[in-house]
Amino acid sequence: MDIPSTTPRLVVLAPDGTETIVDLRPGAQVLGRADDADIQIQIDDVADRHAELTWDGAHLLLRDLKSGIGTTVNGRAVLDWVDLRDGDDIRIGLARGRIESSGSISHPTPAPTTSPPAAGGGRSRRVFISHASEDKRSARALATWLERRGWDAWLDEADIKGGSAWAASIQSGIKESAVVVLLVSSNSVAKEWVLDEITAARNLRVPIIPAVQEDVRYPEDLQFLLQRTQSVDITGLDPAKLARLDSAIIDVLERQGRTNPDRVKLRIGQVLEVLGGITAIAGFVWFIIAGFGAVTNGGFGQDLPDFETVLIPFLVFMGGGLVGAIGAALVRSARSRGI
Repeated sequence: MDIPSTTPRLVVLAPDGTETIVDLRPGAQVLGRADDADIQIQIDDVADRHAELTWDGAHLLLRDLKSGIGTTVNGRAVLDWVDLRDGDDIRIGLARGRIESSGSISHPTPAPTTSPPAAGGGRSRRVFISHASEDKRSARALATWLERRGWDAWLDEADIKGGSAWAASIQSGIKESAVVVLLVSSNSVAKEWVLDEITAARNLRVPIIPAVQEDVRYPEDLQFLLQRTQSVDITGLDPAKLARLDSAIIDVLERQGRTNPDRVKLRIGQVLEVLGGITAIAGFVWFIIAGFGAVTNGGFGQDLPDFETVLIPFLVFMGGGLVGAIGAALVRSARSRGI
């Protein structure tokens, strides 16, 4: 049963410590920098139309409006409508928001969106992202990508609850994580607290994966800690490179025995990957040869079969790519079973 409500409030905290309190009215309200935004937030990295809140008198919901930099609630990327609760921590660009509802928001019990934690603790999907504050935008983009792949990304500044001791929260966040991903840049390798986080991960025996955003030289202390780790190139946050990071995380969990691969699905996926790759390459070569032949014969203007001779290999190329992508998805699904 819904609880009669008072109006919930959004407390917006700017990077300089300035607080703005907004009483949320019933209906939809857009948050952003635009002049016509219902709740204007004139802070760096906030998009013109960044996010949307809707309040129906009992339920308060939030969604991101394809802002680019993204929106998080309690450190989790907002990928769809999210139910908000009293005290929830919201990140919109460099702005921080907090919901104050005075017990006015009614919440249905949410259905689980991920598999139950594996035996041995609830940390199997948690990925701690160690980064410099100057790289916050890249760290948030990486966190959003990891969330979309099913990982529970942990950003230190986003996931520390108000009033918690900073060092204790960092230590706890690392201890509860399956993997620490170090976002390597000229900024992060120079930070003492990044070194402290990596040292803590080593002491707690949490695997570390350096995700290289910039090709930089490690200081001696950091180089010593990372001397037996395999780095992953993610320059430009390219999706293909990020996929290799995803694979590296699964590799780590496989070596620790935290996965339970589906061998049948894995083999099927591998076969489809190979067949798709061969078909795509053959189709591409066929397409180039057919296209060159069609142009040499005077183009497509007068002879329809010339067009067909190019269309068929193009479809073969696209079909091979699709089969390969399906195979890759099956392989990942099979490898990550049990996480």
